[in-house]
Amino acid sequence: MTPTSGGLITGTNSISVMIDSSFNLGFIKVHGVNSCGDGGDSPLFYASTSAFTHIPSTPAPINWLKGTVYGYCTGNTYVFSTSSNSNAECFQWSTTAGTIIDGQGTNTVTITINNPQTRCVLTVTASNCVGISGVRKLSISSVLPASTMNGAASVCKNINPLQMYSVASVGNPTSYNWSSTTPSIKFLDGGAPINPLNTIATSVSVDFSAVPIGKRNVRVTANNNCGRSAIRTKSVLVSNNCLSIGNEVSAEGKTDIIVFPNPVHDIITVYFDSAIEGNYKLRLTDITGRIDIAKKGLALEGSSENSFNLEAINPGICSLTLVQNNTIRQIRIIKE
Repeated sequence: MTPTSGGLITGTNSISVMIDSSFNLGFIKVHGVNSCGDGGDSPLFYASTSAFTHIPSTPAPINWLKGTVYGYCTGNTYVFSTSSNSNAECFQWSTTAGTIIDGQGTNTVTITINNPQTRCVLTVTASNCVGISGVRKLSISSVLPASTMNGAASVCKNINPLQMYSVASVGNPTSYNWSSTTPSIKFLDGGAPINPLNTIATSVSVDFSAVPIGKRNVRVTANNNCGRSAIRTKSVLVSNNCLSIGNEVSAEGKTDIIVFPNPVHDIITVYFDSAIEGNYKLRLTDITGRIDIAKKGLALEGSSENSFNLEAINPGICSLTLVQNNTIRQIRIIKE
């Protein structure tokens, strides 16, 4: 590098540096001068062959000390870092819902979170005199996401009023709050039935035995030290005095079927649960075997629902047949 020592005095705020073939590493610093004397030196700019010829690589993944991307509460301060980069002279950080209070320009920053409900996106780039690297991002949140709920979408309380509902654990929750807008729906996790129920359990039993028939709901929030998630709600149709087929098991999976109401005057709804995805056929026949209604489709794993208008069908006893997964199910329907 020329000059190699002694420095350069110039009246401009920029210089050109010539590097010879033997150069590997050096540094540049600058200070201002006026009639009162010399100013303080700038921070050292370390120059290497790669720094003058290569843009730094994208910073390594951002490390977060909590071990999860959830639980960063408003007003609290956290440290984030990325690995040092041999070509980088500076790291530029930014955040969408926080304030950087220390470390800007280095590979480690301290950030205070500002908004408790907004996802905060951290970004960092590495730079040198050649250019700026690609962007590394990390999204963090305060509260947990709404949990996906598993459980029956229809319940016949005279047959099986006690049902199991569950959620997948995400982000180290401290508890779950299970509830329903119908007070007579009760939740159990080994103790007395209650509504609402606060528990660490990811699965609970739900008692529908005293619940009025109709559309009801089961709700759950996931809680951590920052607050509660959004509410996850599952609609549940509660029926009574309905008929259900026995719980036979085929080689491919179990299929249960429920019809409501039964007896029926006009609209009847058919619910069936399947352990696996597969094609199905529904067929309604009268006592002579004549087909009055036929339908086929693809049922996904879980609950399926179909409604039929039987108003034009003569009163009497009908048979509803479900064919799915190499299993045939039949149930008797009384048409009024």
